[in-house]
Amino acid sequence: MSDDSHVIGAAWPVLINFKEYNGVNLVDIRKHYKDKEGEIRPTRKGISLTESQFSSLVDVLASEKDTIKSLYSENKSFIDLQRTHSEFVKFTIENSEVRFEKIHDQSVFSETEDGVLVLNSSIPWVAELEKEDSKTIERVVSFIRCFSKSISLFDDSEGPVRDILDTVTYNLFNYLKRL
Repeated sequence: MSDDSHVIGAAWPVLINFKEYNGVNLVDIRKHYKDKEGEIRPTRKGISLTESQFSSLVDVLASEKDTIKSLYSENKSFIDLQRTHSEFVKFTIENSEVRFEKIHDQSVFSETEDGVLVLNSSIPWVAELEKEDSKTIERVVSFIRCFSKSISLFDDSEGPVRDILDTVTYNLFNYLKRL
């Protein structure tokens, strides 16, 4: 069986490989990421399908072609995204209770079961934020809640997601230093 890879996407590629394992031919579909050297590395997220499983998948995709097209329709997605964003911003403003306290790990924040955002005051820029006026704190808390919601949409915190987290934390710290 061929070991050729078919790559879908660039930043977070999905590789499709045709492999043989223990005498069974498989179609392996797996998420990958690019490491700092630009090498493509596999994640644990993926699936290997036998011939009958792959055949069943192809049948389902063919029979649900219209449903799949409507799922990925640009207009529907954009409208849903706008509605979700508006609802989330409203929720964020209405539920912006925040506490500053020391968290024993290096997390910037955590959220309690009742929705209170707890900021880690042992982190220097968070300690500085605590001294700011309520309007500044409200803006930063809204940003953190929105950022947290956005990050939760990703499967893991490796590769590009880790880079985004590091960059945002660095830029937020520099912003607070200017206040």
